Amino acid sequence: MAKKAISVIERRLQGASALQTPSAPIPLKEKGWTLRWENNEVRTDQVHHCVTVLGWEYVSPEDIDCALEDLGASARDGRVVRGERGKEVLLKMTEANFKKVQRMKTQENVKSTFNSKIIKETVLNQVGSEHGSEAADFIQRSGMSVTDSRERVSLDE
Repeated sequence: MAKKAISVIERRLQGASALQTPSAPIPLKEKGWTLRWENNEVRTDQVHHCVTVLGWEYVSPEDIDCALEDLGASARDGRVVRGERGKEVLLKMTEANFKKVQRMKTQENVKSTFNSKIIKETVLNQVGSEHGSEAADFIQRSGMSVTDSRERVSLDE
């Protein structure tokens, strides 16, 4: 049973900005999934990489709770696709797993961005690979220090 679709105007008015209209959600028969479109035009094995390495799953036409045409999509090889020659494939991941992956990515980004020891090691490794070990040793001996800080900037500026 498909839910009542809201109009484009209603969706636009519900958004945070009237300038940026969010896309309509894709209705699924089963709740608890995060969806994303992946495009093989990015690289030839992009979709394969997302499925076999990153843990995404293909969305089948039976998963969708509306006509595929309403999404601008079609079915090909038991998958939901869109675009020229079906290059874009709709993938899904459970919301719980998606949130776990996002938390882990955030932790890694914060660690690599605000951990001065890791930043210094990265700089020394890059200098060494670009200019040789003597250059990296020179930078190390120079007493280079890495400090980080966070600054709040007002949006009014």
